[in-house]
Amino acid sequence: ALIFFVVQVYIPLEENEKKSLEILKPKFLQLIEFVEVTILVYENFVKIKNKGVNIEWTEKDKIYFRYHKAGTEKNSSPRCYTKQDMLNLGNTLKLHLSEIRDSSVFRYCEYEIVHEISEIEECGVFNNFVSMVLLADTEISFSSMDTSINKIRPHLEYIKKKLNIDEEYELEDIE
Repeated sequence: ALIFFVVQVYIPLEENEKKSLEILKPKFLQLIEFVEVTILVYENFVKIKNKGVNIEWTEKDKIYFRYHKAGTEKNSSPRCYTKQDMLNLGNTLKLHLSEIRDSSVFRYCEYEIVHEISEIEECGVFNNFVSMVLLADTEISFSSMDTSINKIRPHLEYIKKKLNIDEEYELEDIE
């Protein structure tokens, strides 16, 4: 009975899990790039004070930046996050997650990957980001933002490790 289980159930299940991750890898790459670049923008352009938040807009309600994969040449074109883009970060995250979840092969992913996707959504980083943008010039404290970011990182790292993704991103100076 054990040999039957291994041959008929376990091996095909393992193969399906591997194939589903291979098929979904480009979508996971997009998710990881989006989250990591957004965190870089936060770390470089958002300063949390004791009371309130200072967003260092490059221009009125716009943040211009460049980023590249670590270890590659710095030749990316400038990117821009407008205030409206930042207010839509939560929706953009949901879109990336939906593209993964709605794939017909997602059901073959191992439980841990499904769990990590749920945890990324539950971290609330992007909801906090939206609140910070809306309430930047008030005296409301956002001390939990760093905690939220620290919560999301292990989930991203797990997915990167599982999919053998070693990309890291860096911001460049815009001249």
